[in-house]
Amino acid sequence: LIRSVSQKMKTRIGSEFARQNKRVLFLGESWYGDFQAGDEVRYIQSWIERKLPGRSDRFFSRIYNACNLKSAADSTNQERGAFWAKVAFTNLVSESVGSAARIRPADAHWARGVRRLRLILPRIGCDRVLMLGFDTTFYAEPVIKAQGLLSVPCPHPSGYGVTKATLGAKWIEVLK
Repeated sequence: LIRSVSQKMKTRIGSEFARQNKRVLFLGESWYGDFQAGDEVRYIQSWIERKLPGRSDRFFSRIYNACNLKSAADSTNQERGAFWAKVAFTNLVSESVGSAARIRPADAHWARGVRRLRLILPRIGCDRVLMLGFDTTFYAEPVIKAQGLLSVPCPHPSGYGVTKATLGAKWIEVLK
């Protein structure tokens, strides 16, 4: 399912990504918790394969649910895998910023993330980016637009009051 994973890029690129007419990168914000180099990609893969210890992941489930007719809970590993095979995912801040989601990235995190984004966008090969969260959009959109890519801002999938319909509309918008 994974075409390319680079420890340095910390990006999951699906095996069918390069074959897509519209190559979408989901750009999240940051990681939290005890992540080591390479864990980010393993974590996404474990969600697809339903190997998460003890719970589902609301963030990845909400993305999947908004972009598909069937919910993640009702989908097979193969169905979830087929979706993620067609897209790429990375976080702007590619390091853990703290122990819990409530902890926000510091200015230094954002600065490192922006520098990294400038370098990895050409290597990923996307032609459009769905930016997840308002802070992600604030920091990433100038870089994305400077590289001539379509950028679509989207509320953070785990945000309070963000609906499946809102996320689904942004998915449709990025595919136009």
